[in-house]
Amino acid sequence: MKHGFIKAAAAAPAIRTADPGFNAGGIISLIRQAEGEGVDLLVFPELCITGSTCGDLFFYPSLLEGAEQALLKIAAANASQMAVIVGLPIETDGAVRNAAAVLQSGRILRILPKLSAAHPFQPGEAGLLPACPVFRATELPGFTFGVEIGDDFFIPCSPAVRCVEAGASIIVNPWAGPGRVLSQAQERQTLAAHSERLICGYVRASAGDGESTTDLVFRGGGLIAEAGRILTCGEKSGKLLISEIDVDGLQWARKKRGLRRQSAQVNVWCDFHIQPRDTELTRPIAAFPFVPEDEKARLRCCEEVLDMQARALGQRLAHTGVFRTVIGLSGGLDSTLALLAAVRTMDRLNKPRDSIVAVTMPCFGTTERTRDNAELLADALGVQLRTVDISNAVLQHFSDIGHAKDNYNTVYENAQARERVQVLMDIANQVNGLVVGTGDLSELALGWCTYGGDHLSMYAVNASIPKTLVREVVAFTAEACEDPDLAAVLADILDTPVSPELLPLEEGRQPQETESLIGPYALHDFFLWYGIGQGHPPEKVLRLAERAFQGTYTRTVILRWMRVFYTRFFSQQFKRSMSPDGPGITAVSLSPRYGLRMPSDASAQVWLRELDTLS
Repeated sequence: MKHGFIKAAAAAPAIRTADPGFNAGGIISLIRQAEGEGVDLLVFPELCITGSTCGDLFFYPSLLEGAEQALLKIAAANASQMAVIVGLPIETDGAVRNAAAVLQSGRILRILPKLSAAHPFQPGEAGLLPACPVFRATELPGFTFGVEIGDDFFIPCSPAVRCVEAGASIIVNPWAGPGRVLSQAQERQTLAAHSERLICGYVRASAGDGESTTDLVFRGGGLIAEAGRILTCGEKSGKLLISEIDVDGLQWARKKRGLRRQSAQVNVWCDFHIQPRDTELTRPIAAFPFVPEDEKARLRCCEEVLDMQARALGQRLAHTGVFRTVIGLSGGLDSTLALLAAVRTMDRLNKPRDSIVAVTMPCFGTTERTRDNAELLADALGVQLRTVDISNAVLQHFSDIGHAKDNYNTVYENAQARERVQVLMDIANQVNGLVVGTGDLSELALGWCTYGGDHLSMYAVNASIPKTLVREVVAFTAEACEDPDLAAVLADILDTPVSPELLPLEEGRQPQETESLIGPYALHDFFLWYGIGQGHPPEKVLRLAERAFQGTYTRTVILRWMRVFYTRFFSQQFKRSMSPDGPGITAVSLSPRYGLRMPSDASAQVWLRELDTLS
């Protein structure tokens, strides 16, 4: 439970239809296994104590009494603080109902009726048994869960909705639906979307082996999802499906979304005690959270990035009535993506590609490789190319302000960046065009841009795209294009180390490499996603990073660059407060208008002091 991770499990015991005694043995065995795995919340299928396919046998007192005795046996066997949900038939007020029992520490906390019903069961009735209670761990306020049984999921105002409104962070769903050909993928998508809409964790346990196959087939499929993301799923008859749900992260996301607990009088709070403990993480932690891991999803993501960039830039051009763009083309990744987006924009608007003016502006540190790649890229894409050597202009500026031309300090570097922007702006005036910015989200987060230099543009198409995703989109284009010349230059750009190329390449000096100066973009994008986008504290971000980058970066290295990240992120907010317009495309935005609203003078000391305790 450390850092808000609740270990949840879905179980599908192999059962014997209409034999509660036998089934109790299998359930208890899985409870024991779950205890050994450190599970906090264990969900069994609907009617698992008897089997869901007993039909009219549910009316028989022998089966109902056997189910009751089995429940008492299971409850007594669960002496741990793990919350366990099992399904069984119960008889109340002369009617048989489908129900779920919530067990913990040897007790039955509640027995909940299914609200919808099919033969032979009667629906649950408000007042007969408490409807839609929320179970709350008193020692862990974020660990709250509600129960919806089977296809109560489909009720317009389902128990899940009512429980989430009352503050439940996890919904459990004991289910006994039969399998159908091609149905599982759709079910998983539906449940993931349900968890995303409610910003909750969702645990479904489905009936499996042992149910009657007279008319139906049961596959024992389970699923654990969190806010739209499927953490684990599969067919696990006789086994456990385990993952960890980040309830602290869910609570933060709800606060960020502006959601708050509603006053739900129909709900009943049911408190239980649980001793906090460390939770071993088994859930997958993506090292590149901005880039989908699934190949099809990755390709779709890259295509959508380019499409959204083109739509956004096209709207800006249509609004201004200006259908020319000017881009500073360095031969690096960011300007390449900006140019690809501009090309797609012109193609979409049926405008000639030569209405794009790509400007390469070599100076003291420009390498032959990047200059050649800029020229080759412009030629392959069919855009205008201008070359403006800014060396003399910068040297004149040094003379004007009394700066030594061999003093390679910040003035030396920033003067080049500001001169380049002046050239771009003036060329835009010449051609009646808009300067398209090339800076990306990672650079904005770190303030790795020159104020009044590459910090400025008339529209920043890369503003919400981090460096790791920029690379993927350029790679996607290289893979998809049919022009071998374009594919070759894009491949070489991808192989070129990221560099500002501002210092002269004198003998004995290594070329500048950005990641050796400020740290790996893979780490910074990770910190940006989890530390800023998800609101996790540094200790939690470190724990996730150690797991995601195990074998790549040591704890010492991660901590070193975390300090750089938080220090720069806070100190450079003044640049983001003055950032130009740019489309919000990914889940993280630092726009001062619709993304992160943060004062420019905010202190990083709270975060840095926490890092001190982790060193």
